[in-house]
Amino acid sequence: MNNITDLSVYSLDVISNGAGSLNPSEYVLSGSANAGDDILVYRVGTGQ
Repeated sequence: MNNITDLSVYSLDVISNGAGSLNPSEYVLSGSANAGDDILVYRVGTGQ
């Protein structure tokens, strides 16, 4: 495993029951992570 110095090269998209936006710029990550780190992603609110 390697360190990730720039998490902004990764993004998340929301898909629920087969429906979603498939827009990779929807949730662009930021910061960095060291090898072996746990990364918790959570969503607050309804997204409406």
